[in-house]
Amino acid sequence: MSEVRGRREFLAGIAGTGVVLISSSARGAQEKEEKKKKEGGKEKEEGIPPTEDLMREHGVLRRILLVYDEAARRLPAEDAVVAVVGSAAGIVRRFVEGYHEKLEEEFVLPKLEKAGKLVEVAKIIRVQHAAGRKLTESIAKNAKAGKGASAEQRRAIVADMQSFGRMYAAHAAWEDTDIFPAYRSMFTETELDKLGDQFEEQEHKLLGSSGFEGSLKEVGDLEKTLGIHDLARYTPR
Repeated sequence: MSEVRGRREFLAGIAGTGVVLISSSARGAQEKEEKKKKEGGKEKEEGIPPTEDLMREHGVLRRILLVYDEAARRLPAEDAVVAVVGSAAGIVRRFVEGYHEKLEEEFVLPKLEKAGKLVEVAKIIRVQHAAGRKLTESIAKNAKAGKGASAEQRRAIVADMQSFGRMYAAHAAWEDTDIFPAYRSMFTETELDKLGDQFEEQEHKLLGSSGFEGSLKEVGDLEKTLGIHDLARYTPR
C-alpha cells in the first residue's frame, strides 16, 4: 500500500512540475508579447549584426537619393514636387542625420580612431556629415517656399540635391566596404549582440516606436507620390 501511495505521489509531483513548466512557458510568452507591444509591434530580429543594420539604413538613404534624383528632374516645372523635397529633407534630418550618423559618430568612428584603423577615412566621414547637414539645411530652407518657390530657389534646391547625392553615393559605398567591415571585426559575437541591443535602444530613443520601419514607410509614401515606387521601372528597356 505504501508503494502504491509513493508511486501516486511521484506521478503527482511530475504533473505538478509540468504545470509549473507550462505556466512558466506561458508567462514567458506573455512577457515577450507585452515587450513587443511596447516596442511598437517590432520584435527584435535575430541574427542580424548591428553593422548589417547600418547597411540596411543606407538602403533608406539610397532610396531618398532616388527621390532627390527624380525631384531634381521635375522641380523646375512641377510645383507639387517642392513639398516632396521638403518632406524628404525632413526624413534626412531625423533619420539620417539625427539617428544613423549619430550612431556612427558615437559608436563606430571613435572605436576605429582609438584603434588607429581607417583614421583618415573616418576624418573624411565626419567632414562629409557636416557638409551633408549644411546641404540639408539649405534644401529645407528653400523648400519652405512651397509652390511659390522662385526659379532661383528651385535651381538652388536642384544644385544642393545633386551635390548631396553625389557625395552620399560615395560616402555610403566607402562605409559599407571599408568602415563597417573593419568595425565589425573588432567585436566577438557576444559583444556584437550587446552592441545590437545598444543600437536598438538608440533607435527607439531617437526615432520613437515606429523606428526604422516608420522611416522606410515615409520614404515609400514619397516614392508613390512621385510614381517611382515600382522597382521594375528601373529595368532598362
